[in-house]
Amino acid sequence: MAVLGLSTAFSPPRGSWIAVRLRHGATGRSSRSLSFRRSSAATAVAVRAEVSFVSGDEAKRLVAEGYAVLDIRDRRQYERAHVRGSAHVPLYIENEDNDIGTIIKRQAHNNFAGLFYGLAFTKPNQEFTKMVKSKFSPESKLLVVCQEGLRSTAAAEALEREGFQNLACIMSGLQTLKPGTFESVGEFELQNAGKAGLVVVQGKISRILGAVLITGGDGEIDDMLSHLELNDDELDDVVIGAEKAKVYQDAARWLAIGKVLTNRTFSAESLFEKMKGIWNLSREPDCREAGENLFIFQMHCLGDWKKVVHQGPWIFRGFGLLVEDYDGLSAPEKFVFNGMYVWAQIHGIPELYRKLDIVDDLARKIGMVKEVQLAPKLFFEGNYVRVRVRINIEKALMRFVSLTIPEGKKRLMVKYEKLPFFCKRCGLLGHDHEECGDGVWEEKQLQWGSWMLATRRANQPNPGPRRFTPIAPSRGGFSGRGGATTGFARKRSSEEASLDDTADLTDTGSSPMKTMPSDLETEEQSVGKEATTCISRKLDMNSVEITMEDRTKESALLLFITVFPDQAQQLFDLAGIKL
Repeated sequence: MAVLGLSTAFSPPRGSWIAVRLRHGATGRSSRSLSFRRSSAATAVAVRAEVSFVSGDEAKRLVAEGYAVLDIRDRRQYERAHVRGSAHVPLYIENEDNDIGTIIKRQAHNNFAGLFYGLAFTKPNQEFTKMVKSKFSPESKLLVVCQEGLRSTAAAEALEREGFQNLACIMSGLQTLKPGTFESVGEFELQNAGKAGLVVVQGKISRILGAVLITGGDGEIDDMLSHLELNDDELDDVVIGAEKAKVYQDAARWLAIGKVLTNRTFSAESLFEKMKGIWNLSREPDCREAGENLFIFQMHCLGDWKKVVHQGPWIFRGFGLLVEDYDGLSAPEKFVFNGMYVWAQIHGIPELYRKLDIVDDLARKIGMVKEVQLAPKLFFEGNYVRVRVRINIEKALMRFVSLTIPEGKKRLMVKYEKLPFFCKRCGLLGHDHEECGDGVWEEKQLQWGSWMLATRRANQPNPGPRRFTPIAPSRGGFSGRGGATTGFARKRSSEEASLDDTADLTDTGSSPMKTMPSDLETEEQSVGKEATTCISRKLDMNSVEITMEDRTKESALLLFITVFPDQAQQLFDLAGIKL
C-alpha cells in the first residue's frame, strides 16, 4: 500500500517544485518520490529516488542481485580493508594545502585525532560526483559504503541529486558487519578498518598486560590475542574502584586454597563435611570447588584461618589435604602445591649436642623448619627432640639425618607422628607401594615402612576406674543423678569388692509365691529378718565400702535408698548398720 503526499513550494519567476512522494509501508526503509517542476515556459518532470538503508545481511543479498559496491572512505581506511571488487571514490581526500591556516589546523589534528585514532586530515573531494559518473551510469545499482554510515549517507544524497536512482547504504557502516559477510582484501577485517593510531596500540598493550597480570601469562590467551581483534564491547571495561578493591582485599586475608594429594576420585561435598568436622572452627567456612581437585576455603577470622593453614597435617580418607594461603587473584589452576607441615622426631641426639642451633640444622635436612622443641613431653616412645617442618611432597620422606661430631658420625633416625598414605617403595606421599609402578616388589625393595611412624607410649596415664562415692543423704535421697561419681565406669573384680568367694550365697529374691513370715513372728522380727536377707554382707557407709554380691544388687539398693529414704533408714537401724 502506498501513501501519496503532495507538497508545493513557490519561488519567484523561476516557478516551483511539486514533489510527489510514495512510501511503501511494507518495508518502511525505502521510498521513492516524484518531483514535478513547473516553469513559465514549460513543465518538466524529474524523478528522484531516496536511499535504501539495509543491514549487513541485506547488503550481501543486494550484491548478489547485481549491486556494485562503491567505497567512499579515505585512502587509509580503504587500504586497511575493502570489499573485493569494490570501486573506490573517496568523498574526502587528504588536505595537503600549505597555507598558514591549513598548516595550523593539520598540526592540531595530527596531535589529537591523527595520533590517537589514525585519521587523516582531509577536505571534501570536489570531483566526487564527476569521478562516480565516470565509472557508473545513473541507472546503475550502487551499494555505497563507509566505515560508520555517515559519509555514505552524504555521498548517496549527492549522487541522488545527480540523478542516480538505485542507491543503498549499510546502516551504521562496515563496522557492523559480521566477520565473513564479504570477501575482503587488506590486513584488517572490514569491521576493524577504522581503528588505528594509539587507541589500537594501547588496546593491544592493555590486553597483553591484563592477561599477564590477571592470568600470570596464560599462553593460550596470549596466542589468541596475538591475532584476534576485539570489538568495542569486548574492550569496554568493568571498573572496580580502589575503595571497593580494598574491601575485597581485606576479605581475601582469610582465604585458603586446597588440594587432596591423590589421583583418586572423591566427592567434594564429603570433603567439605569431613573437614568442617575435623577443623571445628568458630565460624563455618565457605567452601567451593575451583577446578579438578582444587578447592577454595573462605574463613571469617584470623584464628580460623591460622588453624586451617598453619596446623595439621590434615588427612582425608588417608590422603593428605594440602592447604595454602591464597591471595584470591592468581588462577587456581596455576597454583603450585609442594609442601605439607608435619611433626617429626629426631631420635638419639647426644645430650651434649642437644642444642637449638644443631637441632635446627638437622631439622633443615627434613624440611623448612617452623618450630623446634628441645624438651617435649614424651607422649611417644624414645628419646627425641620434636620439630615442626614443611616437607617437600615431591621428594621422598627423610628416614635418617647424619651428625658428625669429634667422637664420630652418628645416624639419627627420623620418625613422624602423623602422615597420610606414603609409598614403601619410593617414599613419596599420595599412593601405596602396590600402586607404584606395576605394584610387584620384593620385601627388600620396600625401603620405607611403618617403622618410620612414632609409637605412642603404652604407660601414658589413663583415667582411673569409675567408682561410687556416696555423700550425706538429704530428705530427697542422694543428691544428683545417681549420687556423686568420679572417673570412668569399670566392672570391679571380687577382690576389689572385698567379697568372700567361699561364702554361702543367700537367696535374696522375693515374689508372692515365696513363703510369707509366720504369724507368730512379730512385725519387728519380720522386718529385721527381711533386711538381713536383702543385705548379706556388711555395708559400712562411713568407710565408703560396699560389699554387695554383685553390681546389680548395688544398683538396686541405691534405687531403694533414693526412692524410699525413710524406709531404708528403718531397715539400716534394725540391721544395726551405721549410716
